Amino acid sequence: MKTYFLAAIFLLLSLGCSQHNAFSDFQLSKEQSKSEDSILSAKIISKGKVDGVISALYLNNIYPQRFQDGEYFYVVLYTKEEREFTFYLNKKKALYAEVLLTNNRFSHLINTESVWKKYFLLHFAKQKSKQLNLWAESAQSRSGKMLFKKED
Repeated sequence: MKTYFLAAIFLLLSLGCSQHNAFSDFQLSKEQSKSEDSILSAKIISKGKVDGVISALYLNNIYPQRFQDGEYFYVVLYTKEEREFTFYLNKKKALYAEVLLTNNRFSHLINTESVWKKYFLLHFAKQKSKQLNLWAESAQSRSGKMLFKKED
């Protein structure tokens, strides 16, 4: 009888928790969920040492109706020392790199808001290739390449 009682309690406790998991408390929008799946990061190397991190999000896959006249990326950049970077996509320079405030229209997509990071909206010419290699360079450093794939 004691065994049945313990088994019944264990079963009730197990069933009570089955509808709740670690992600039940997160209420992500469609865009946030998609961005979590597609954010890429790379190290920034200077003189053989890690000098920072770059994270990027390909906005065309998240907002296909909004970004149609080129390739757009939201980039978060952290380096130990202040540097000017040039951004490249498939060996082509960005048409423009808009510096954004810490709290900007894309900051909800990547949850990394802090005042010591730099935020950019990058615009590149439309690419024919389905594979997009993005990286950043300065006079002293270079990031690793981040490979994005266009959705159809």
